[in-house]
Amino acid sequence: IGVPELLIYDSGRFNIYGLENGKYIELEKSPALPEIDVRKIVPAIVERSWTVGSYQALEELEPKVYSRWVVLYWMPYDNDLMRFGEPIIRMLAEGTRKSDAIVAVQSDYYGDPRMRRRTLINGTIQELDVAGNDSSDSLALTEYLDWAFQTFDAEHWAVIIVGHGGRINEVSPDDRTSSQKFRTWMRVDRFASEVSRLNQLTNGKVELLFFQNCNKATLEVFYEAKNCARCTLASQLLLGAPNYYYEGFLERLNEPSVRGREAAIAIMQSERPEMYH
Repeated sequence: IGVPELLIYDSGRFNIYGLENGKYIELEKSPALPEIDVRKIVPAIVERSWTVGSYQALEELEPKVYSRWVVLYWMPYDNDLMRFGEPIIRMLAEGTRKSDAIVAVQSDYYGDPRMRRRTLINGTIQELDVAGNDSSDSLALTEYLDWAFQTFDAEHWAVIIVGHGGRINEVSPDDRTSSQKFRTWMRVDRFASEVSRLNQLTNGKVELLFFQNCNKATLEVFYEAKNCARCTLASQLLLGAPNYYYEGFLERLNEPSVRGREAAIAIMQSERPEMYH
């Protein structure tokens, strides 16, 4: 076809061809991109694009955003808790003004056609397009955590799930109607499996997993979460909403000595004692 170089990826095989004397011969490296390992990058982009689409796959080539702490919120408020969602977002945004931590929130509000994903950095909120509208779908959680891993680089990570707790193996509800008649749940073991995978991807840097749900401090839940984080926080009692620990917690993360345990204590100390004791 006359172009000087061809890159062909087919059924898991990647080949580079260069035009010499009117014929294409296979090459080890790309003459056009000699300093880039295209044999590694191109197949990875193609495979990733099958999952998230070519646009996002190319976006993920951008350098990661670094922060000492990255805090990921999963907010299944597709129910009667919806009214607390935006006040929490505002408190988190205000908290990032005094904190170096990066906060990301994926929320699901009743009546919205799809979930919302936002990043909060230095008081600024940026919203990103996201597909899906089922906060009980563990695949949606998987995509969110994968996006976070591809986007951010951190020394320490925290994962916080808010919302109703449900039965012993239930978390992250999704309501199809305002009457809760068609409510579905994510299983705790599926949720824990995805957070555990993030912990593996980050080489054990998930410091804190916080079940910000009522009555989730059970032996069964802690067993499922055993590989998720250095420290897991949950309560056997009722946790009020919208809670008010956000700003103090984020500011505490500025301290170099703070790890998962200290972060959990900062949350408890910022709330009413009867929530945890």
